[in-house]
Amino acid sequence: MKPTTKNDKRNVVGEENITNEIKKNVEKPEWIIIGGKKKWKRICNHCGSLVLHESINCFYVSRKHNKKCEKCRQPKGKKNSFYGHKHSTKTKRLYSKQRIGKNNPCYGKFGKNHPKFGISKGGPKHHTLKTKLKISVGNKGKMVGNKNPSKRSEVRQKIRESILKKIKLLGYCGYNPKACEFIDKLNKERRWNLQHALNGGEVDFIGYRLDGYDKEKNIVFEYDEPNHYNVCGKLKKPDVYRQKEIINYLKCKFYRYNVKKEKFYRVYV
Repeated sequence: MKPTTKNDKRNVVGEENITNEIKKNVEKPEWIIIGGKKKWKRICNHCGSLVLHESINCFYVSRKHNKKCEKCRQPKGKKNSFYGHKHSTKTKRLYSKQRIGKNNPCYGKFGKNHPKFGISKGGPKHHTLKTKLKISVGNKGKMVGNKNPSKRSEVRQKIRESILKKIKLLGYCGYNPKACEFIDKLNKERRWNLQHALNGGEVDFIGYRLDGYDKEKNIVFEYDEPNHYNVCGKLKKPDVYRQKEIINYLKCKFYRYNVKKEKFYRVYV
């Protein structure tokens, strides 16, 4: 072995300085706070998805060894360990109970408080034409008639009721003061006791708010502005559907008043 000279020592010191500069230029780990805890962000080099580590040591180890994320670990198709198997109803219910209400980590968190706020998912924001075509071909025949949940009466009722709850929480319920005056006249002329917006508040059934309702005589009244009728002067389909559902549910006497034609009439189904 040759003895080390001063020039060799200078070269070694220079190499150490270069390595130190490289280490400084390496991307520092970024972290975010989720649920009061720090989590370090890392992008998977295999699929490009975001990975969150609970400790900085896990972050450095996974970056050093270029570890795969959970999506990449499980292969697709027949190579997947769960291929050909399905979760039972019991396990599905257990999973759903674990994530319902306050058990859900995102419960009551909106905007900046949401754990995924500001985190962009890997991949394109919008579907390509090929994926859209695949989705449309795959869903053909699946959402026809009663198979489509949005067309079921039970689902529609739940949606209406949830919207009404939100409106009540906000404290805004729109009404027509002219309709209230007309209902008061009907109460005097026909000796009814129709409850309306300015007389005890509008009553709601199965997600529908009624303009006027008499509990004792089981009478429903609707005050129709011109926007409730089409160009031909016929009642619009949503109003007809609403009318049928209310009559079937309450089994009541149903009256309407057409403002444009000044026509008061009873509806027979």
